[in-house]
Amino acid sequence: MIPWLIAVSEVLLLIPAALGVSWAARTGIRALTRRAVRRAQRPMGSSWRVRLDRLGDDGQSDARKRQRADAVARLLGHVVTALILTITLLVGLNLFGVDPVFAISSAGFIGFAIALSAQDFVKDFLAGVRVLLEDRYAVGDDVVLVVGGNEVRGTVDLIGAASVRLRAAEGAAWHAGHHVV
Repeated sequence: MIPWLIAVSEVLLLIPAALGVSWAARTGIRALTRRAVRRAQRPMGSSWRVRLDRLGDDGQSDARKRQRADAVARLLGHVVTALILTITLLVGLNLFGVDPVFAISSAGFIGFAIALSAQDFVKDFLAGVRVLLEDRYAVGDDVVLVVGGNEVRGTVDLIGAASVRLRAAEGAAWHAGHHVV
């Protein structure tokens, strides 16, 4: 048989396998995260529950924890998927005869160029991760955005990995990176 035909058939088998592993990893991460949240919500007389009661917890803390855990699980799932697909790409290139070391070194130079041009996105993404982990604000909270030097007040409508959508009182929707909230 022709060697390139063998490589193509191996790659065609590799891609569904990688997608299956990615799906299984994301499902596992989601299940483990939800299990950890359920275990953390069991009443054990811990001090944080007493502090929340003293601060006037309105019963929304459990729902916010679940939302935050789901968002973190999605984020981790996307990171794992990107890692699995990158490894799949390198293995596929190796099957076609391209040296993975060459591909990685080329990706380093390309990555450097992309990093210089995507500084704001990386800043927003890292700020979004901190927002999720620290629970700074959630959907339904009233916040202030600074967009183009103007302060915009409104309610958080959607929280993404790198941006937030704010619904102003007059009905306008504002999209901005996390670093401006």
